Amino acid sequence: MLARSKSLTIVSVTGHQDYAQSSSYAVQRSYLELRERIENLRCLLVSPERPQDCPDYIQHIPCKPFGYLEYSLFMIYSLGQLIDSDYCLIVQNDGWVVDGSKWRDEFFNYDYIGGPILNLLEFKEGRFFQRLHFSEWEKYWQDMPAHLVEYQNGGFCLRSRKLLNAPRELGLNLEIAPPLSISPDGVASFKWENDGIHLEDFWLCGYKRVELENYGIRFAPQKLAGYFATDRTYYQFKHGIPLNEVMGGHFGTDIILNGVNDIYMKNPLIFINYTSMINSEFFQRFFRLGYNIQISNEHLNYLKSRG
Repeated sequence: MLARSKSLTIVSVTGHQDYAQSSSYAVQRSYLELRERIENLRCLLVSPERPQDCPDYIQHIPCKPFGYLEYSLFMIYSLGQLIDSDYCLIVQNDGWVVDGSKWRDEFFNYDYIGGPILNLLEFKEGRFFQRLHFSEWEKYWQDMPAHLVEYQNGGFCLRSRKLLNAPRELGLNLEIAPPLSISPDGVASFKWENDGIHLEDFWLCGYKRVELENYGIRFAPQKLAGYFATDRTYYQFKHGIPLNEVMGGHFGTDIILNGVNDIYMKNPLIFINYTSMINSEFFQRFFRLGYNIQISNEHLNYLKSRG
């Protein structure tokens, strides 16, 4: 059944031309998965140049090359100026709609929803205090204290137009920490000890969460986010969510799209051997959905040598 009440733009943004083609594939695959489920769909790619394989139904907006800090600035302050639909679905070369049949209209009930991250945000006296990592999540995931908040990835996520425009309308500033000193023997460049402070999804879900919630922004509950997308499948495993019931995935550069139906696995060594990889629920799902899986010969031979 088509969702008729909301309009959606599927969008990918990259400042690296090397990523433009695979980002186009992410838009294409997501569109093909959702076109029979959402009536009012638009597709948009922002990249330095239009890639060779980019169908006419994808609008292309050129940009100057930029890195991740500028990407965060663009997503926080500029993307909303390009979106006139009710929502946008942000996709990347390593995050897209894997199985559109798992779309739920209730995703539209929230202003932000993405794959659950296995970190925590700690708040003190109603303000963001610090980010806690996996060991703390593992300790509290069954009984989360009120001052700890789980949050969701932004590389593959759904955002409302209200959220896109909120940082400008509220005058929220992204604070940039001083970079590390330039190495006298290296190429001058900006690097930070903790790049996480500039991650736009962390900024939205953590640093400015209170201000956004006071403005009426609704972050999706974590359990529903578990059906929206994977970030690390360990979340779905711990909560008993079958991967076959999850709509999308953000794979953190471990898996990227090399074609609309082709995925390249950069790091298959998380599996013990070839047999365990092929028989895993993770791989079997991609096979059932018609994906072709590519692995380097070096990795393939290594895994086969182990059984």
